[in-house]
Amino acid sequence: MKRVKKSLRAAAHWVLKEDGGIMDEYVTMVGFWIFSTVVVVVAAGLIWGALSGDLQAMVSDLSNLF
Repeated sequence: MKRVKKSLRAAAHWVLKEDGGIMDEYVTMVGFWIFSTVVVVVAAGLIWGALSGDLQAMVSDLSNLF
């Protein structure tokens, strides 16, 4: 447990340093990809439900997603 804390502190120190700027960009990029993937999946479910005219299927798809 002590080793994990030490590793986390070292990682946090590295990210907070000026040399850790690339890590900020990586975290932002990963967050963007996760967010955009969720948006695309929800939009696809809405479009599919609207095109099929099946409101119940659309609601069940979206409720199963979350």
